[in-house]
Amino acid sequence: MTPSKAHQEIYDIRHIDLDMSDSIEKEELLWLKNKKVKLSFTDKLMELFSTYPNMVERIKYLAE
Repeated sequence: MTPSKAHQEIYDIRHIDLDMSDSIEKEELLWLKNKKVKLSFTDKLMELFSTYPNMVERIKYLAE
């Protein structure tokens, strides 16, 4: 993962932590579970060459 990609993933995860408690609670996971995650073309392309899927998608999958 490149530093610029890590910066974007941290930004995305902060948007999941709705109450800014520095942890993702059950209610926030339920909110994410019902939300559609949109990846940019660049994110999809990066996923093809990465060993891990997008961080927000991984959290969403775990919420399900």
